[in-house]
Parts: sequence; structure tokens; C-alpha cells
Amino acid sequence: WALNLDEYPAIHVISNIDEMIDKVVLMAEVNDHLLFMSNGGFGGIHEKVEALLTN
Repeated sequence: WALNLDEYPAIHVISNIDEMIDKVVLMAEVNDHLLFMSNGGFGGIHEKVEALLTN
């Protein structure tokens, strides 16, 4: 099936881990809770996001 993303401005398609990390860090606010679910290390996203948010 195809999804017309122009009809859903809140949906963001991200093609790589670094772009996703940048987007998460920009959108995160104080007291937000982040949940990453994956079946592997997911490119170290957990540690990278935590490091950027604590600096």
C-alpha cells in the first residue's frame, strides 16, 4: 500500500540513524520520556541520544 505523506504532516520518514537522532534531540523537551524499541543495537541510538541530551 502507499501512503500520501502530504496528507499527514505529523509523520516524518527518516532514512538514517543520524538524521533520526538529530530529529529526536531537537524535538525532546525537559521531562519527556523516550522509548526505543528494536531487536538489536540500532546503531547505538540509545547512547548517542542520551549523550546529546545530557550535554
